[in-house]
Amino acid sequence: MHGRDEINATAHVHLTKTIEATRVHLFNIITQYRAIFPEDEDAVSGLSTITVEHSAADGSKIFHSWLHDQIVDFINVLEKDLASNDINSYDTILGQCMYFGLSFSRVGVDFRSLIAPVFIKVISQNFQTTVVRITRQFEQEIERYTLINKVPNAIKRSKSVDKSDTGNHPPETLLDFTPLALYCNEILTVFNELRLCAPIALAPTVTEILEASLEIVCKNILSFYRQEQQAFTASERECFIRFCSCFAYDLIPYLQRCVHFIFPPATIANHLGINVLTLQKHGITYFRQRKILEPIEYLLPDKMEAVIKQVGEISVGSQRIASTAQSVPSGDEGQTMNPSGEDDKVGEMSSAGASSSEGILEE
Repeated sequence: MHGRDEINATAHVHLTKTIEATRVHLFNIITQYRAIFPEDEDAVSGLSTITVEHSAADGSKIFHSWLHDQIVDFINVLEKDLASNDINSYDTILGQCMYFGLSFSRVGVDFRSLIAPVFIKVISQNFQTTVVRITRQFEQEIERYTLINKVPNAIKRSKSVDKSDTGNHPPETLLDFTPLALYCNEILTVFNELRLCAPIALAPTVTEILEASLEIVCKNILSFYRQEQQAFTASERECFIRFCSCFAYDLIPYLQRCVHFIFPPATIANHLGINVLTLQKHGITYFRQRKILEPIEYLLPDKMEAVIKQVGEISVGSQRIASTAQSVPSGDEGQTMNPSGEDDKVGEMSSAGASSSEGILEE
């Protein structure tokens, strides 16, 4: 563990020092060049925005070409270090890079437009890789899962929970089904990492990746049913129906709320210049729940219309709230209130075999 922390610290410190050293040295070089060759000032001031492509430099643009190559080299180092997965905090590095680009805008070398695509690419790749791993873990868990001795607890808990939790806490019904609880906890861990640095441009990508994962999970549930259905007792069949209902009517709506916590529909709609209803119509940040649940639709109680309507009402309501509070919570955003009124981690699952992790924090 100590070795892993040391590697992370080394990579993070290396990139931090690279950003600072590059910024200071290039700024000094530009300042000295402009002082020595004032007649060539246009070679620097003409770089209002740097792009990856540049034409062959003539004699008066040698410095321009050299400076461009230095920036491109820095971008390549940035992308390589970020892709190493040894960075402690993307938001810290992003802030330093943006300050780097902003400071250079004073001398006509604003390259911030090159930084954003690098972070979007790396964060997207890391999110997809992690979700694929989580999906494979679910496949392994469902293969080993059995409904034997699971029925009494499931029935008892389902009677004590009349309706699914519509807040930011994971539904308690997940505790009855270990594969779903483990899957939920792992996704919550990824969400907590993503929310620290979540570019708006990633909203459709994150939704699509998670939707694809949920489709695979649903197909695995159907495969489990086909393999085990002939051996089901009446009580086990009832428990499996509750398993499907928990996935469809508890887990999926909960993950949908988590996505909307990270990417509020009102914020996305305002950014695109449309309203939330139009956003929902085009499926931006919204799961296509019918498509996800199509394989097991015939096994589910008929609640789909009510669930989809509920998600829509929550999203429209969040738009009204966001109109009076445009920023995400700060200060206390690391904590939330549990049902008993005490501070706790939202995604904490206490069932046997389900590891705990931080959940999505409520505003």
